Amino acid sequence: MKKTGFSLMEMIVVIVIIGLVAAFAIPNYHKTIVKTTLKSCLDELNLVHGSQKLYRIENGNYFPEWGDGDATWAQMKVALGLELLPQDDVTYSCLDTGNNQTFDCRATGNANLGNFVAQVTHAPLSATNPACISNCP
Repeated sequence: MKKTGFSLMEMIVVIVIIGLVAAFAIPNYHKTIVKTTLKSCLDELNLVHGSQKLYRIENGNYFPEWGDGDATWAQMKVALGLELLPQDDVTYSCLDTGNNQTFDCRATGNANLGNFVAQVTHAPLSATNPACISNCP
């Protein structure tokens, strides 16, 4: 009689191997997604920094103007002339610093991304501006 098919032991070995691969791959995949999203946010904050500098040259102050309150991503796109698309699970804002000569713009990742906060300020671009300031992966 000719044997066709797999034995129970062969099937169990294959399922255990697949389970082990998944156990190591899935957490690393999530960490990679979080790091990639943070890097993308920092890149976009670099663009916000440059746009803020141009906005100050044209208007004499940074956006948002003192007393206008914090600005949303939609308001930032219009005022700063940005054509960036918002990312899922990330909220962008520019805080009203109470001073037209400074700015503080942030990208905040939600719980799916570990609640990180990335920030860019009026200071010159460097290794610490923009940077992740809270819950960094």
